[in-house]
Amino acid sequence: MSSVEEATPSTSGQVAQVMAPSSFPPNKMDSILAEELKELSCQDRNRIQEEIHGVENMAVKETPELIQTSLIRLEHAIEALPPHKKKAYTLAISMNSRYVLQADFRLKFLRADLFDVKSAAERFMGYLDFTYEHFGTDVLMRPILQSDLSKLELELLRRGNNQVMPSRDRTGRLINVHQGAMVGDGITTVHRMRVMLYHFGAISDDLETQRKGLVTVCSGSREAIQYFANKDDQPANARFMATQPLRFSGMHISLPDDYVFNLMQALMVLDENQILSRWFDSGNTISVDDLWHNYSGPNDNEYWVNKNKESSAMVEES
Repeated sequence: MSSVEEATPSTSGQVAQVMAPSSFPPNKMDSILAEELKELSCQDRNRIQEEIHGVENMAVKETPELIQTSLIRLEHAIEALPPHKKKAYTLAISMNSRYVLQADFRLKFLRADLFDVKSAAERFMGYLDFTYEHFGTDVLMRPILQSDLSKLELELLRRGNNQVMPSRDRTGRLINVHQGAMVGDGITTVHRMRVMLYHFGAISDDLETQRKGLVTVCSGSREAIQYFANKDDQPANARFMATQPLRFSGMHISLPDDYVFNLMQALMVLDENQILSRWFDSGNTISVDDLWHNYSGPNDNEYWVNKNKESSAMVEES
């Protein structure tokens, strides 16, 4: 089993061109990764590597003064944005929404971008636009609720493709596990986005996750990989990742060798306005011991062994 680690700096903001799977050479990923790493200082590279493996965390040390000053600067940054970048926010203000003015809500976006005020303002406005497009004006007045989901979306949610682990990793981060594909009869991109917006919105309420980021572990079937490579879904996936009120501080993706580069090239189109680290394992199964020692502790190793067996069965069936 081999692994490739990728770190994209928050300043990149560039969307890689999508290539057809058959035209994506195996050495292309290495050259793109090398170019990205060149843009990082040695200190930044080390910090990202340590955060991936749970050695240290890049969370900003917060003080009352930092929070107060950052909230004021965030308001100024929002005011400075052009109207077309804050349509949902402007609508919310016209509706006298107190929700979009709440300090706790705004702090989610500041923490997601490590208190980079300009990036946080763009993320905040992008999130309001994205959620408004998927849920309407209700979510400009309050958080997304489970009751906002349709019957089909509730069924999709209850499948458990995304689940939060009962314990945290060694630095206190929550671990979200994604398995399988959110596909089926009648399920569209909009349904997937609405379910994920609810799921990750609920995760973002956790204070430690706001500060330290979220670890995501993915073990997908061929159906899931095809979904990630679907060009119709890529713009929505990119907007979702760029606007969430939390920081994805580590991603571990395990999948069969014959699809690893297809998934890599699909994920590269995501326009991250944050530091996003990914750890790819090629092979038919997750290396349970390596994975769990990197992201958590020994107490839940039995759980991961069972999940690994389920994942292997899914790959074989597909």
